[in-house]
Amino acid sequence: MRPSLKIPFTILFSVFLISTCKPGTIKASETRGLERIKAVQVLVLEAEGPDATRKWLQRHREMGFDTVIFRAFHLPGDRPHTGAGKVAAWQEGVYYPTRHAPVIKDILTGFVALCHEEGLKAYAWMVTRKARFGGPDLPRDVVYSPSDNRFWETPDLDILNPAVYPYLRNLFLDLAATGVDGILLQDDLASRMGDGFSSVNLKLYAEQTGDPVPPYHHLEKVRSEDGRMYLRASEQFEPWVRWKSSRINALARDLEDTVRLYNPGLRVALNLMYEAVTSPENGRLWLSQDLESALDNGPSYAALMLYHLQMQKELGIDLPQALKLVDRSLDSLAGRLDQRERVIL
Repeated sequence: MRPSLKIPFTILFSVFLISTCKPGTIKASETRGLERIKAVQVLVLEAEGPDATRKWLQRHREMGFDTVIFRAFHLPGDRPHTGAGKVAAWQEGVYYPTRHAPVIKDILTGFVALCHEEGLKAYAWMVTRKARFGGPDLPRDVVYSPSDNRFWETPDLDILNPAVYPYLRNLFLDLAATGVDGILLQDDLASRMGDGFSSVNLKLYAEQTGDPVPPYHHLEKVRSEDGRMYLRASEQFEPWVRWKSSRINALARDLEDTVRLYNPGLRVALNLMYEAVTSPENGRLWLSQDLESALDNGPSYAALMLYHLQMQKELGIDLPQALKLVDRSLDSLAGRLDQRERVIL
């Protein structure tokens, strides 16, 4: 899956209004008072200084946007915000004050203040799985390879492990202290088919589900007709997938509950890949992402990443086919949402 950072520097988001509720409605959590969002998402803020930033904000407000989503994290190789100055290719950290992670430079606090002065809401765009930032004592994710029956640690946080919760809570509380109105969780809050196989997670899964068989026994590596290798799972793998999905939604909801202790008006949006609506079963299997579960048990908003160029490249289709796929997928969702304002496209 292509990461969301490989997209143009600004992406326009707006809420899709879905028709009125029908039987089989997806029930919402306690999310009263939610508003529709029409936002511009900023990968790189190129404006230099407060005056240029203010003009940039004014221009987008006049275009009809009410919210700006600002990238609050920096990963190795990312292009830095203009106001950050020189940043080495290997550096990683955040753009707000905290003692829990490396700080590239505090740009977000001033940006939020300018947004509010211009009558705009400010959302921070933040990582979770990628938020380890080299911390040596934080649990790492474990990947399983069925071809050689081998496990290995990755540089990423083990987002299914409850031991990471205190660290992420502190990191997000400091993010909330900048005055942001909301937080968009980066699409790294996902777990692929071969991810999540730490001893802690396997023990938790067995205890909570009563399933004594390690789920990696249900995975195998096979060769497709075009010669490529891929993972295949049996039906017995499904309980593990749903367990991981529930853990991810619980973490997203926990982070929202945490920051709302600081600011009750703050809301969190969970990024979901396009498969969450175009191919829900595969979305769960490949990424442990589930729209219905996210709306039922996750944070206030679900942000669907319906990037047509990504779909065209990954599915081998043209633009009209991509648009028809989106249309059909949204039609299947229409009428089943308790609060349609909760879905951001």
